Amino acid sequence: MFMVCQSSCISPTKLAKLEPGIWISIEGGYDADFSPDGNSLVYTESVKGMNWKEDIILYSLQTGQKTRLSSNVFWDGEARWQPGGEHIVYTTETVGHKTLFLYSVKDGSTVELSESEAYHPCWSPTGRQLVFVNSSSRFAELWLYDLDTQVYRQLTDFEKEVATPAWSPDNSKIVFCLKTDDQWDLWQITLPEFEPQLLFKTIQNECYPRWSSSGRYLAFCSFVPDAKANVRQCKIWIATREGQTFPAKVSLLLEAKESGQKFFYPSFSPDDKFLVFSTNQSQYRWDLGFVDLDKRLEQAAPQ
Repeated sequence: MFMVCQSSCISPTKLAKLEPGIWISIEGGYDADFSPDGNSLVYTESVKGMNWKEDIILYSLQTGQKTRLSSNVFWDGEARWQPGGEHIVYTTETVGHKTLFLYSVKDGSTVELSESEAYHPCWSPTGRQLVFVNSSSRFAELWLYDLDTQVYRQLTDFEKEVATPAWSPDNSKIVFCLKTDDQWDLWQITLPEFEPQLLFKTIQNECYPRWSSSGRYLAFCSFVPDAKANVRQCKIWIATREGQTFPAKVSLLLEAKESGQKFFYPSFSPDDKFLVFSTNQSQYRWDLGFVDLDKRLEQAAPQ
């Protein structure tokens, strides 16, 4: 059984300070997820000298020790801890085909969960179901997999592209990205009705939603593509729940200051004290940074 950490669990070296309460800690990694006890991260790391070869790394926030969980000739990424910490689900891409694998923290064994195209996995609050994206047909839709019954179920039928689902801790909704008219917006499916509703739609593209463990916060990213489809004006936002009202307010947490700078893949620590994010601070790689949420949210003005 994992114990919930206190903020003292976050002790990586501060390699570079970006702004007050924001710093870079881990070089060469991206798309991180906290363990349920808050002592470790799993993230994707590029393998030097091998194009498109990336592995899953387990990183101790207390000691800085790195353990490679996957090592093959393929791309491995999108690692997500199961609530309770027994397993880690991740995506493997082989010659353009993506499938889901389940890694056992106890014995290091892996089991393939899907044979058809599957990626962007997210756990249910109970840890017994997974929502993911399946693009086996012409369109990318949300599907549900039950670990106990091993039954698959299609959740959406937009006949469009969906991405990066995020299941709320109170089991009331699944937030995801939907692409319409060449723009990504945030939508939600209410549970148990499975009714889709528009959540956020602005002049920007919204993507990569992630809930905090308490369900009080939803982090997401926004960007504006230029004429060459390059990402510009990248930002990370925090939507806050107050009582039954969501979102009660939306605050700007991070904003790119330089041309071409990116902020993506936000993820909360279990105690809602810190947020880890990915940035191309270095020109040739992704790095992992941290945000002290108490400090930054005090300064962030609601939008």
